[in-house]
Amino acid sequence: MKSIKITLILLIITTVANAQLKVGGKLSYGSEIESLGIGAKAIYELNENFSLSGELNYFFGITTTTTNSFMGQNFSSSEVDTGLVTLNTDLHYNINISNSNDLRFYGIGGLNFSFYGTDVTAHNSITGSTSADNNETFIGLNLGFGGGFSITDKLDLISELKYIISDLNQIVFSAGAVYSLN
Repeated sequence: MKSIKITLILLIITTVANAQLKVGGKLSYGSEIESLGIGAKAIYELNENFSLSGELNYFFGITTTTTNSFMGQNFSSSEVDTGLVTLNTDLHYNINISNSNDLRFYGIGGLNFSFYGTDVTAHNSITGSTSADNNETFIGLNLGFGGGFSITDKLDLISELKYIISDLNQIVFSAGAVYSLN
């Protein structure tokens, strides 16, 4: 029984040691929030055909200001601030369409967790200021495709296009770089 446990432990250690782990950063654009974002990404290559990917993205919020006036006098205004953070975990299916290891393409399927926040502040010359906020969490599916190009043995440029299917439907385009830790 001990020899089976030792064999399993050695098998797991060997598998993890041979796997490719890549980490990096990226820039994104979200169609629903209409804003740029920055993100961190990690890719764990399971085998030649499949990889797991995890990423955290922060989309820069947008502030919208509205002023109401009558006969040249401002009597009220409002500010609306929006923000979005997404957490994605995806499975990549690697597609070999060329003999070169420098250029790769992959299909994407996975889960999306979006944390959307809105802060509203209203200013009125009679009653003063009032504020309210609303935070929502959306869970959805990621579908898309991506590609990578090796710059060096350790550094890859990546680009992805995903459609997030949820109550906050959004198309996200991202581009960045990942560095192999192995």
